[in-house]
Amino acid sequence: MAEPTSVALAAAPIPKSADIARAGKFVRERFLHDGEDSTVALAAGTPRRRALDQALLELEAKAKHPSTAWRREFSLLL
Repeated sequence: MAEPTSVALAAAPIPKSADIARAGKFVRERFLHDGEDSTVALAAGTPRRRALDQALLELEAKAKHPSTAWRREFSLLL
């Protein structure tokens, strides 16, 4: 039997470019670099996708700036 989590991750759509830009402005980091394919760079389960998803969650929670936990986990990655 297939593991449901991995199937869900593979089927997760890439966030809209407006959401990616909004999250980038929020954390003051780029999630996509020039020439990169968003379907590859932000594929479900990749580190940058986890950083993006967490940033979007913090934005939904009305945070004014990224949490210390977000910075600690993802700043050096981006």
